[in-house]
Amino acid sequence: MDAYLECLQNYIEEHLLEGPSPYLTEYHCMRSEAGRARAALEASLTEEQGALWEAFQITAHQVRSLEDDMIFEKAVALGKGMVLS
Repeated sequence: MDAYLECLQNYIEEHLLEGPSPYLTEYHCMRSEAGRARAALEASLTEEQGALWEAFQITAHQVRSLEDDMIFEKAVALGKGMVLS
């Protein structure tokens, strides 16, 4: 990803939750629900299970981040294609 696209992506990510959006209320509700579910799960894990869960979470986050990067690049490429045609 070139420097411009990286800057654009960082700006979008930093300002994602600002301004009006029909998804914000649902997002905040789901995020709170997920946090409560995660806390309940983590409280029930043994120390070894907790370590495995944490390792999984780190890897899953890295995968999701790469997926977001790929989706962003595809969206920008499609947008450029629409503008140029």
